[in-house]
This record gives sequence, C-alpha cells and structure tokens, in this order.
Amino acid sequence: VLSLILCSLFSYPIQSEYVVDLRIIPFLLGGLYLRLSPILGFLVIFFRAFHGIDLGFFIAIAFYSVFSFFIWRISPWFLKLTSTTRILFSTAITLLLSVGILLTIALNTVSPDQLLDIIIAYVVVPPLGVTLLSSLIEIREKNQQLQQQLIIEEKMAAVEQMGAAISHEIRNPLTTAIGFIGLLDQISLDNNKRTKYLTIIKNELDSAEGII
Repeated sequence: VLSLILCSLFSYPIQSEYVVDLRIIPFLLGGLYLRLSPILGFLVIFFRAFHGIDLGFFIAIAFYSVFSFFIWRISPWFLKLTSTTRILFSTAITLLLSVGILLTIALNTVSPDQLLDIIIAYVVVPPLGVTLLSSLIEIREKNQQLQQQLIIEEKMAAVEQMGAAISHEIRNPLTTAIGFIGLLDQISLDNNKRTKYLTIIKNELDSAEGII
C-alpha cells in the first residue's frame, strides 16, 4: 500500500487524461506472492481517482478489474514454481504488459520528444524493478527456509542428546533392579535380605518411573 501511494505521488502525467507511474510493480508482486491483487487493484483505481475522473480513470477500472482477477487466479500456480521460474515469469508478464498495453496507450498520446522517456519508463524500468524486487523476495524466502531448517536440525540434535541422557538415567536404576532381582533367586536368602532387596528394587523402579 505504501508503495502504491508513493507511485501515485510520483506519477508522470503525459496528458490531462493519462498518468503513468510504477504502480504495476507493487501490484504484480503483491498479487503474485501474497494473493492481494483484488485489494491492490481497488487501491490502484482509488489512487488514480485523485488525478481526475477522466478517460484514463475508466481505462484503469476496466484493466485492473480484469487483471486483478487474473493475477488472483494464477497466484497459487505461481507460488508452486521454482524460485528462478517465478522471477522469470514475473519479469516476463511485466514486460508483456508494458509493451502490449501500456506502451500502446503511451505511444498514441505522447509527443516525439517524450517518446524516449516513455519507452524507458515502460519497457526498462518496470521489468527491471520487478526482477530486482522478486529476486530480493526469493533470496529472503531462501534465507527463511535455511533458518527454519537450521532450527529443526538444532531441535533434533537437542532431542537426540536429551534422549541419550534420559536413556542413560533410566538404564542405571533398571540395571540395579535387575541385579537385585537376580539375587532374589538365591534359595538361601533370608527374609530380611529379601525384604531389603525388594525395597531397593521398588525404589529403583520408582526412580526410573520418575525419570520417564
């Protein structure tokens, strides 16, 4: 939203009815990566209204109404692509829009001395901006995935260490209990020792149970 506001503030009027800016960049990236194209499309139309309710405004309504729905529909498919493919696709669709639609309108309304500026503004800047920003988004996503993977590996290592420590602590009282159970098999064992051994076994098993 902040990007759209800045694009609207720093717009470039070709004529009274046509205003060009870089709003396609936050619109495309927000729509493709976050599925916010219906909201962003509405905001683009809303901010365009501040420049006047003219032919350009109604063209914006028609274009962003249709294109917002299209971007919203393909966003789930887009997010399943590989990182490099997402960058190339977002750049290609920006270039296609710039050349096929926006540039056509601009060429019909600008004077020859404005032509170079408009070509740079439409054909060079938006695709380049989308390429750079989508690359930053993909790098950030990869860093987050690496951090999550590192956290999972650290948790797994901690669980393994804790499991080894717990098994060691359980094994000690169980080994003691097993040893005294073996002593109970002696035929000559008197009742006092038998009671003592049973008490030790009970205490050791209670200890193991407490650890568990």
